Parts: sequence; structure tokens; C-alpha cells
Amino acid sequence: MVAEATFQYLNLNNQWPAFALDGLVNNAGALQLMQTPGNPTPVGPTLAPMEPVTGPAGLGVDSQHNLYIVEPAQHRVIRVDGCVGHAEPLPYLRGPGSEPGQLKVPRGLLIGRHDTLYIADSGNHRIQVIDLRSGQVRAIWGQP
Repeated sequence: MVAEATFQYLNLNNQWPAFALDGLVNNAGALQLMQTPGNPTPVGPTLAPMEPVTGPAGLGVDSQHNLYIVEPAQHRVIRVDGCVGHAEPLPYLRGPGSEPGQLKVPRGLLIGRHDTLYIADSGNHRIQVIDLRSGQVRAIWGQP
């Protein structure tokens, strides 16, 4: 008795046989989005240039569509406003330092439920938990 295959190869010889390329283009075996016809029109205003970020290490988006970027070299978290694109460091997080609300070489972040910001504060071997609505440190997990 021969077992029936429970899988299917989608890319054989870079041809993608039996694969629906709806909205996709086969470019030498690499699938790419199909280009839209005509001239694209901007969705909103052009964003103002942001000051250069040195080695971003983490990104997150809150419920208001604001983007958060961890910048380890500057010991800070930058918030890019989701509506107007204005970027600035979070004023209630500063560094370098080891006090609550201070960062030392942060390496990542996560935005959880209820707009709670979790920052991997690697230089201090801890995670700081920040309430984005109030800017208050809610908890510190790890070394004191």
C-alpha cells in the first residue's frame, strides 16, 4: 500500500505550477506583487523627514497607529505619530541610566494589550513596562 502525499510542492523549477498568481508576477522564481496600472496617487500628505536613527533594534505599533522605534545607541524610544508623521523621543523615557524610566542600551520592544509598552532594557538586564496612555512605569521585571 502506497501512502498518498499530504503535501504539494508549490515551486517546481521556479515555475509555480498549479499556483494561482492572482496579483503576483513570477520573476525568475521569486514571486512579486503585480504593479498597479497608471500613476499611483499619494494616500495622504508627504511625511516630514525624521532625524536619522542610529541602528534601530525594535519596532511596534499601538492601537492609535503610532510607530515606536527603539534606538539603543541613544538609549531612547522614538514615537512617530500615526496621523501626521511627527517623530520625537518619548519624553518620559530617558537614558542612559538605571532608575525607573531610564534606559541603557534598549534592544527591543513589544506593544501589548491596552497600549502597554514592554521595553527590553538590555544594559540594565530588565524589562520595563510602560503605560503609553499615562507615560507611567507600571512594572520592572529583572534586576533592580
